[in-house]
Amino acid sequence: MWAVDFSSSDAAVQQLFAELKQLSRELLALVRLSSIIPHGPSLSISPLLARRLELFIARKGIDDAGALADFMANVIDCTHEEKLRILAAMSTKDRLERETDVLRVVASRDRVARKIRKGLAVNTARRPGTTQ
Repeated sequence: MWAVDFSSSDAAVQQLFAELKQLSRELLALVRLSSIIPHGPSLSISPLLARRLELFIARKGIDDAGALADFMANVIDCTHEEKLRILAAMSTKDRLERETDVLRVVASRDRVARKIRKGLAVNTARRPGTTQ
C-alpha cells in the first residue's frame, strides 16, 4: 500500500488527480475506438477488460492517487525512461505531474495517429479507378 504524502484537501493534487483520471479514461476510449476501426495497426482490448479498467479508474479516490499514477505508468505506451522518471518520483504530487505530462503526449499522439489513419482510409476510398 502506498503511503499518503499529501493532504487530500491540497487543491493542486486534487486538480492533478482529476486530470489523471480524465486522461486515463480518454486514453482508454481511444484504445477502444482504435480496436473497432480496422485501419492499420492498432491496440485491441476486449470489452470486458475495457470495462474493468474503467471501473478501476473510476473507483480510485484521492488517497489512491499515487497507485493510479503508478498503474497508468505501466499501462501506457511510453519509453522506458519516461516510465522510470514517473516511478522514481518520491512524492505523489511529482508522480501525478509527470504521469499527466506523459499521458497528455500519449493521448495527443494517439488522436493524431487515428486522424491520419482515418484520412488515409478516406483518400484510398476516393482514389480514381477504385470501386466503393
